[in-house]
Amino acid sequence: MKKFLCCFLVAIVLLSAGCKKKKEDVDLTKFSDTVVYAQLEQILTEHKDYVGCKVRIRGEYNENTINGVTYHMVQVADSTNCCKLTLEFELKEESYPKVGRTVVVEGTFDIYKEGDTTYCTLRNAVLIPE
Repeated sequence: MKKFLCCFLVAIVLLSAGCKKKKEDVDLTKFSDTVVYAQLEQILTEHKDYVGCKVRIRGEYNENTINGVTYHMVQVADSTNCCKLTLEFELKEESYPKVGRTVVVEGTFDIYKEGDTTYCTLRNAVLIPE
C-alpha cells in the first residue's frame, strides 16, 4: 500500500508541477517534503526540460566557497531527513541570508557548464517572505 501511495503521489506531482515545454511556473512550496524531493530530483535529472521556467522552492540556505567562488544554494531533504538535494541560485541583489535559515527562493531555472560538468541554477532569484 505504501508503494502504491508513493507512486501515486509522485505521478500527481509529475503531472501537475512540471514545466516541460510549456514553460509554466513550478511552485514546489505547496507540497510535502517527500513530493518536493521527488519533483526536485525530476527537475535536476530532466534539467533541459525546465530551462526558462520560473521555479519557487522552500529549503535550508547554504553556501560553499570553492576556488574563491561562493555558490549559494537551497537544500531540500526527504521526509526522513537522510537525503538532501541542492539547487543553486543567484539573487538579483547580493543580500544573502544566514546559513541554516529556511528560505523560499524564486528564480528562472537555467543550466551552465564548468568544464565537463553541467550545473543547475535559479537566475535572477529573489527571496520570498513567508
